[in-house]
Amino acid sequence: MKWLMILLCLLLPCAGCSKSKDAPPAKNRVVLVATAPVVAKDMPLSVDAPGTVEPLRTVTILSQVTAPLEKIMFREGRDVAKDEILFVLDKAPFIQEVKEAECNLEKEKALLAYQKPEARRTARISKGGGASQSKVERTRADALGTEAMIRADTAALELARLNLSYCTIRAPFSGRTGRYLAHEGTLVEVAETPLVVINQISPIHVGFSVPEKRLPAIQAFMREHSLTVTAASTADRNLLCEGRLVFLDNDIDRATGMLFLKGEFENKDGTLWPGQYVQASLILQVEKDALTVPQSAVVLGQKGSYVFVVKEDMTVASRQVAVNRIVRDEAVIADGLEAGETVVVSGQNKLQNGFRVKVAKATPKEKAEGE
Repeated sequence: MKWLMILLCLLLPCAGCSKSKDAPPAKNRVVLVATAPVVAKDMPLSVDAPGTVEPLRTVTILSQVTAPLEKIMFREGRDVAKDEILFVLDKAPFIQEVKEAECNLEKEKALLAYQKPEARRTARISKGGGASQSKVERTRADALGTEAMIRADTAALELARLNLSYCTIRAPFSGRTGRYLAHEGTLVEVAETPLVVINQISPIHVGFSVPEKRLPAIQAFMREHSLTVTAASTADRNLLCEGRLVFLDNDIDRATGMLFLKGEFENKDGTLWPGQYVQASLILQVEKDALTVPQSAVVLGQKGSYVFVVKEDMTVASRQVAVNRIVRDEAVIADGLEAGETVVVSGQNKLQNGFRVKVAKATPKEKAEGE
């Protein structure tokens, strides 16, 4: 047993020496990486914040009279035009009210047609002693009372006709309807039963909040030119729409120290949807010929940010860089790189200075995403 242990001790160093002798030096290994060029292009100087899409206008349609819902004139989830008929309520009771008001008005008019001449006759004959003064005053008062009733009946007729018109419910503005909140046959209560919600989505707003420390810069650039607002997807940061700043709140939220703003977008194709979360960017100005690399190229180390630059001989060298800002998935480089250089964007964890690299071919999916 003792001799066996001695033999093993003698063999192990030899085996280690053989393995070390046969293994290639680390710097001679070829590491598969993905690369991207350093590009000079116009890049925005922006203030970024999470945003929420809000309809320009929204309304919950309620009835102004109580009546059964007789007919729905539109399909839910579709666009409707201003003054388009949405709902028709049962008109029968209101038609009867109009007829009754018309009859009352005609009756009072007929009565007045008798009372006015009668009051004039009574006034004439009173001069010859044929009628007392009290009778004269009574006939005049009767005529005046009937005139007042006519005015009241006229108002009642107008109200009856107005209530009848309320049986036809129209869209107050052009917009997109939501789901039906009531169905045919429902007894609709005045100002209580919601029928449908209409949102105006073209144009549309995106609301977002920025820290109060950004206010001076925003105000300074607003004095120079109108400010652009962009909305990007929160998932992949792809640009969805471009609009303009239309609202700056008149106070700062004391609890959060945030200032609320709104951007307005044409949204003719309905890209933005009410309630949707987006990444909003308020563009203060555009920097010309800024040096950019994909954000994934920048590695954060103990001494700061750095990238791996691919040299002509396909070896890499790490280089410290100063990152000015991140715009969506791109890093704007203030110092450390030049346009046209190539940097590694994937595989940096396997690299050291002097390592040789081979550029991996992009898959069809990666090519499509790059395009």
